[in-house]
Amino acid sequence: MSGPQSTKTTIREYRLSNSGNNSLSFENTTQTQNVITIANNSQDNSQQLPANIVVMWGQQAHPVTIPYSITPWQKTIEPNNSVITIQNVTPSNVTVTVTLSYVGEQGDPQKPIVLDWLYRQLLVYPNTTITAVKTTIHTGDKQWAGTDANVYFRVASNDWWLLDKPWYNDFERDDTDTYGPFQVSNLKATELSNVPIELKQDGTGIGPDWYVGWLRLEAEIPNHGWYVYKEWHPGWLESNDRYRKLQ
Repeated sequence: MSGPQSTKTTIREYRLSNSGNNSLSFENTTQTQNVITIANNSQDNSQQLPANIVVMWGQQAHPVTIPYSITPWQKTIEPNNSVITIQNVTPSNVTVTVTLSYVGEQGDPQKPIVLDWLYRQLLVYPNTTITAVKTTIHTGDKQWAGTDANVYFRVASNDWWLLDKPWYNDFERDDTDTYGPFQVSNLKATELSNVPIELKQDGTGIGPDWYVGWLRLEAEIPNHGWYVYKEWHPGWLESNDRYRKLQ
């Protein structure tokens, strides 16, 4: 069979709680029009799932209601950074199944796929590359949490990057600091979840032990911007346990 045809890929089920992390955002970074299908699978037939839809950057969000029904709701995601956001504003937990539809040639290597990153689901081409990364680190608010040691970080097979700001006392108690950007090469966005991501301190200085409250990694996709990939909570990096393989 040849010629354009619709292909469907189930992204996965998402459980939207009635508080905290109760929203999803899908951003289309490709130049291809896609269709998102959202089915409200909540077991309570009275539940309705209001969704905020942003068709393009900067436009006003328009509320739409997705009732519990066998008929799913569909919305076209236009190319070039259009966004659809779904938010649960009901008093109950809601489960939705999201499916991506794409019209193209059979076996098209440029069929968009979805990256399920921390704050946003990204629709990307398979060959989309990452050109740089940066990390934001929060030193915890605990006694002796700060460190005087040298701190290093790396992604994939790149050299270790020294995290150091000139004329600044890095990694003091309850501080939050961003380091980078660091250039990366030959790394596709689809490969980021499969490469090692590592953090270490070298045990030097008067007080080398360090409590890392959280560490967040951002990646730059060319012509689209920076996106948060993931967040970890490494805890104590002590003299006898100075290394963390975050992934």
